[in-house]
Amino acid sequence: MSALTVVDTPIRRGFFGVSLGLIGTLAYREVAPYQRSTTNVLNIVVQHQIWLTFVYASLLLNRDGTGYTGVLAGIRVETAGAIMMIANLR
Repeated sequence: MSALTVVDTPIRRGFFGVSLGLIGTLAYREVAPYQRSTTNVLNIVVQHQIWLTFVYASLLLNRDGTGYTGVLAGIRVETAGAIMMIANLR
């Protein structure tokens, strides 16, 4: 995740995070580094949560020069927080 600091704009940073999260998910699925299969499944679920968080951030952060115009840019802060909390509870 520290590689995200080299990306210049928030929208590119979001999509770069999505890409890293998806690559991480695929790598953990193929390698399965833990002995217990339940731990490997939990690890994959966490990786899905990470990349879904970056997808959500990318939808919020689309900027056209005058302001944020992403798909979810018009929603209230409380609504955005509630959506993220519910998405990460699964």
